[in-house]
Amino acid sequence: MTTVAILGTGRVARALGERLLHAGVNVCFGARDPEAAASALPEPLSRIPTRTPDEAAADAQIVLLAVPAVAAMHATRSAGSLDGKILLDCTNSLRRDGGGPTWAPPPEGSMAQALAVAFPGHGWSRASIISAPRSCAIRRCRPARRKRSSPQTTPTRSSRG
Repeated sequence: MTTVAILGTGRVARALGERLLHAGVNVCFGARDPEAAASALPEPLSRIPTRTPDEAAADAQIVLLAVPAVAAMHATRSAGSLDGKILLDCTNSLRRDGGGPTWAPPPEGSMAQALAVAFPGHGWSRASIISAPRSCAIRRCRPARRKRSSPQTTPTRSSRG
């Protein structure tokens, strides 16, 4: 049977874990502090084994990265060897500041692309989360403001020759 390791135990990881558990998939969580993370998981998620990231990834054929984007590189390094595994990036590049969540992708364009640059030889795919359980909060996100170097104008019909 295929085993899926979910690196992280936050809202996204919990939503993924719950769906996989209900689908009958063999799943485990990977967390920096497995005991603390496991004790914080509600039913039915507390039935999912929680291990260190390298232990969780070692036995898995599929690894889902479900941590905040700022922790993605560290979580990936802590997973150990990912050779031969299917790797899915489930992060979102939100930065939380005083004004609320802001879309702040890395310079590479997406976290999956940044991971591919940082960990060459591994193919990362971006996983779009298209549905979530009712317990997950959906929040509005405002795009990051970009500075313009010069005003851009669009030619009007009358200014065209």
